[in-house]
Amino acid sequence: MLPNSAQDMTRHLPKHVPNNSFKGTAHCGARSKRHCIMLCPRPAVGGPLTQALGPSQMSRKLDSYKGMLTAEQVAAGMTAAAENAGRLVADAELLLENGSFATAVSLSALAIEESGKVSILRSIAVAKSEDEAKACWKDYRSHTRKNASWVFPELFANGARQLEHFKAMFFDDSDHTAVLDNLKQLGFYTDCLGKAHWARPTEVIDEKLARSIVGIAKIMARPTVHSAREVELWIQHIGPVWKQEMTLMKQGLVDWQAAMHREGLSKTAADDMKSFVFGL
Repeated sequence: MLPNSAQDMTRHLPKHVPNNSFKGTAHCGARSKRHCIMLCPRPAVGGPLTQALGPSQMSRKLDSYKGMLTAEQVAAGMTAAAENAGRLVADAELLLENGSFATAVSLSALAIEESGKVSILRSIAVAKSEDEAKACWKDYRSHTRKNASWVFPELFANGARQLEHFKAMFFDDSDHTAVLDNLKQLGFYTDCLGKAHWARPTEVIDEKLARSIVGIAKIMARPTVHSAREVELWIQHIGPVWKQEMTLMKQGLVDWQAAMHREGLSKTAADDMKSFVFGL
């Protein structure tokens, strides 16, 4: 959870400027302006945190965007998510090789969540209203909505080769999303479970489990640069059939892939996508 005050957000940052707004007794318990400066450092004006969040975001909850996006904005978000997923899984590999198995699992779960943002951003690209976009943003910020595809490698290993074979990943009653989210929590935190049993990350997660989850994250979190043209083609072919009859949506997916291949944006041919989608 992100802190709400600039004091909490910047207490451990290396660059600070004095708090010059001291009046009377400060909430931090300072007895003087000088004491307040020592207790409550502030980030340098124009520093990286201020630039990233904006001045208005430094003293309250982050103002999450929930509206429509252009093709360029969607592509930028997809690329950012893919790059960050790759960064997280690279860090997870370092932790794994240095014996920090629990934290490696948690970071891998975060990498999988980041990679899951890409498909949700595709949904935002074809949203037909502000309300529809807002619903997509809710999924974007839901841990379990973003990690639904983490069982894809296992399903593939067990013989799944067609689109229909993977649809169970997105059933509302599927529990695999909660399983990964619980592993993420157990890898980071202690907790009191069952009959007052204290769960410690180092005792719950072993090397075998860690290597399995990190391996899945490596498959799911591959840094990819997405282009605005890719999203424009998605909107062109998927937009008109979005949330329509499934056969129409499947054909739209094949048509999009054909356009991607024709313009040199993908190496996957339309026939390969057609076999995957329709099982031909």
